[in-house]
Amino acid sequence: MSKIRVPLAAFLLSLGPSSAWAEAPRAPTTEGAVVARAVERNPSLKAALIQLRDADHAVAGEEARYPFTLGLSAGATRTASPRLIQGENIVGEIYAVDGSAEVKKRLRWGTDLSVSVRSAWQNSVTPASAFQFIGLAPNGAIPTIAFAARAGVTQPLLRGAGSEVTLAPLDAARADRSQTSRVVERTASALVRDVRVAYWELWYAEEVVRIQTRARDLAREQRDQANLRVATGSLAPADALAFETRLATREEDVVSAAAEVERQRVTLTSRVGTLGTGDELGSPAEETPSSAPPPVATVERDALASAPELRELEAALSAARVRQRTAGDANRPRLDASAYVQLDGLGSADAGAALEQLATLGAWSAHAGLTFEAPLDGGRRRSDEGRARAAVELAEARLEERRQEVLAQVHTALARSDGARRRVELAEETRIRAERQLEAERGRYATGSTTALQVLQAEDEARSAALRVARARVDGETQAIALEHLAGRQLARLAPALAPRLGSAAAPPLGAHRDARY
Repeated sequence: MSKIRVPLAAFLLSLGPSSAWAEAPRAPTTEGAVVARAVERNPSLKAALIQLRDADHAVAGEEARYPFTLGLSAGATRTASPRLIQGENIVGEIYAVDGSAEVKKRLRWGTDLSVSVRSAWQNSVTPASAFQFIGLAPNGAIPTIAFAARAGVTQPLLRGAGSEVTLAPLDAARADRSQTSRVVERTASALVRDVRVAYWELWYAEEVVRIQTRARDLAREQRDQANLRVATGSLAPADALAFETRLATREEDVVSAAAEVERQRVTLTSRVGTLGTGDELGSPAEETPSSAPPPVATVERDALASAPELRELEAALSAARVRQRTAGDANRPRLDASAYVQLDGLGSADAGAALEQLATLGAWSAHAGLTFEAPLDGGRRRSDEGRARAAVELAEARLEERRQEVLAQVHTALARSDGARRRVELAEETRIRAERQLEAERGRYATGSTTALQVLQAEDEARSAALRVARARVDGETQAIALEHLAGRQLARLAPALAPRLGSAAAPPLGAHRDARY
């Protein structure tokens, strides 16, 4: 095949200034440049990356689910209590100011720890008549100062017990993040596959334009030669009509091919994500496809280990198994063991005395107990556990189903790739022979030893062979691209272009996570 490319714009302009297909030439573009632009602009990949960042935030949130918590409170209260003493309604007043501070923390085993301190000042104001009734001297005010310190612990023994339950939301968030990262891989790999296929379909469409243009030019040359022979009387006017008809047919073929170029350009532009933005794509710069499929055994092994669709389903299965581990825990019986130790100190208008009593363990209290709670019907728990098992089984079935589909696609793509390579070889041989036959028929026609119909048939055979060569080459490239996608090799091609787009989502790496701050 000739290495001289006829730009589509030059062909369209050759049809005349009134042609609806005329346009300015576009700068050529390479396959790698188109892929890089798609990674930057494609909206589907953008959405997948945003979902990955959201999953990262979810993991970070779960890692910080149980921090140390500080609680502070303060208040002032006035309480007035009426009493009937010897028929007299006496109102006593109590003024109180209190404050407290508490630090709480949940551990990875479900243990709740708390340490708190509390202080209170209280002053009681009682009318003098009440003191006289009980035989005391009127005082009017009895201020007290109290301090208390408590350390408590609560440990679940059934519901909510163990790190597996406590860390279940974090494990689920990490599993979701892994699954989302696999979605990004699958979306990116499929994007590269679709963009590369569209690129080579555009190459084929422009190759068809070149071949059809050459055939049209040849038909025009034959028509002109036939008209000259009619003018000299060596050819009957009726015989020249076949050349006029053939030229008109070739003109139609060229226009149809040009329309197909624009359709393929729109397809490629939409895959890249620049349709309607004015960011035009140039014509393919590569002369011919050159990819070669990998060996059968290698591509099968790589597909089962690295196919993006399988990696995504494996991540979904892992997420289902994570959720199954704690399914039904919320409806298990509850048995909590709790204990606390409390120190108290009290003084009458003397904070020092209250603190001394507190520090010397003058008044201490302790408590230990159990709390039990259980639903009388275990139907809800069995339902949750059953649904979790079903989710795992469904994920396993979908993974196995997809494995079979991937293997079938690998074998189909390999068979089609082999067929395309054989077709290229045969079509090349046919093209060479058809071009030789065409040259021979043209020579014989010039000497009057053959008819115009045989020349036109030879020209048709040469043109059809050239079209089959181009189609077979693109088919072979398409199958090689499909195999790269199935084997997960598109991701290696994407690594330099995709890494900057991942940003913070790229850390931690896929499959690795930070430790929880529990």
